[in-house]
Amino acid sequence: MKIEEIVQQQIDNLFGDKNAEVVSEGKSFSVLSFGTAIQFSVGDEAALESKDLKDLIGKEVRIERVISDMESEVEKANDEERTLRMVGSSSSVDRLGDIIDVKGWKLTNFKKNPVILFGHNHWIPAVARAKEVKKEDDKLTFLIEFPPEGVNDLSDKLFNLYKLKIMRASSVGFMPLKYEWIEDEKGNYRGIHFMEQELLELSLVTVPAHPEALAMSLYGKGINQQTYGMTIGIDTENMIKILDPFMKAVEESQKRIEEKAEEVNKALQYIQNYELSQKLKSASDEIKRSIKEVR
Repeated sequence: MKIEEIVQQQIDNLFGDKNAEVVSEGKSFSVLSFGTAIQFSVGDEAALESKDLKDLIGKEVRIERVISDMESEVEKANDEERTLRMVGSSSSVDRLGDIIDVKGWKLTNFKKNPVILFGHNHWIPAVARAKEVKKEDDKLTFLIEFPPEGVNDLSDKLFNLYKLKIMRASSVGFMPLKYEWIEDEKGNYRGIHFMEQELLELSLVTVPAHPEALAMSLYGKGINQQTYGMTIGIDTENMIKILDPFMKAVEESQKRIEEKAEEVNKALQYIQNYELSQKLKSASDEIKRSIKEVR
């Protein structure tokens, strides 16, 4: 039996997900399910046939890398500075039953080169950078800074899509350092509790995660032109064309609002000047009356 088939059987038992996709590359394999990808390395393939995957984790089988998607609102967008603040991870249970402890994030190495990718694609230039990465309460937050308009066409499109909240997902890639299985009262597997993990990357993605993109990213192959064209074409090019009239209407409305605001300011200034002239005239008349009385 092929290793993919053995792992598929194990995943059916452990994750309870018959639709999970298994991809292998040498002695490594990845499980892709519910917007999460977990890459394992196998020391002895034969061990998988006689033992449960859960019992082998940390021994014959080691978790090397995890990619976890999260859908969250953009907390703050700044057009002038071209920045977005959004949540990249939280301590809540994800769709696969896993928990990523925010206190356990190791950020030192990521901060040395805090690039933001699109769709886990290492083969194209980064689309932005993380100006700030913070552990706040039970969330890992990012202040994402995009390059000036015109530098990177894809960056411009992504900035607008996230600003308009049409796209709102991010995906953290990390290397687990300390983790344990989560079980219910009956001893059934529910997920993995990641207690310490090193942040490797943050990507801007759509939901659900594209299995081929995740698999190729995990094995360093990049995304082929067909997949890349599909991802960019559907998620950005066509969407931007549809949104262009809306965005132009918003810009025109904003321009009209600014013009009206300027008219109101001028009117207020006129009223203030008129009130001041009336006060000065009243004061001048009072002074004249006082002078006549003295004489």
